[in-house]
Amino acid sequence: GSGWGNAERIETNNAEGTKSPQIAVDTNGNALVVWAQNDGAGKYNIWANRYVADSGWDSAKPIETDGYKGLDSPPQIAVDANGNALAVWYRYERIWANRYMAGNGWGSAEQIATGTRKARWPQIALDANGNALAVWNQWDGTRYNIWANRYVAGSGWGSSELIEIGAGSAGWPQVALDASGNALAVWNQYDGTRYNIWANRFE
Repeated sequence: GSGWGNAERIETNNAEGTKSPQIAVDTNGNALVVWAQNDGAGKYNIWANRYVADSGWDSAKPIETDGYKGLDSPPQIAVDANGNALAVWYRYERIWANRYMAGNGWGSAEQIATGTRKARWPQIALDANGNALAVWNQWDGTRYNIWANRYVAGSGWGSSELIEIGAGSAGWPQVALDASGNALAVWNQYDGTRYNIWANRFE
């Protein structure tokens, strides 16, 4: 009804800088932003800030502080209809997640990808009830595979599972959920000659 306002800074990092912001908005106009922030010693932590409709931005805060030199893929975030959220990111060749609960704030970061091989490029989506699916690609010693893990509201994360069985390396996964929790994941996969687009459905 009135167009853009004035740009404003939503973090106060004065060390070595920030990068790779991602944002998600709930049905009431509240938002959460996540990004990678340098701690001044060359390591990146994941930070977040919340926008409250008709009120404005809160203060930025870290949602993990273990730090990692370099950042191969940006953090990702998804929000449900009630303002609860899940953020995922890559660190130390593992996939990590943290949950934001409306009214309570962020929890503790936890690893959601099992196995000892390197994992990267996580993506996440939530349904209307706060259930989520995360997907990523993970090295098996020969090639990259696509893996997934499901978060059930009130219960937590399950076990990660392989969702493709092709012969070639797979990458760049994306996932989307409907209001009932059904999902589709897509990725590209090498067949020895070229890359093709593949999909798998979760009911």
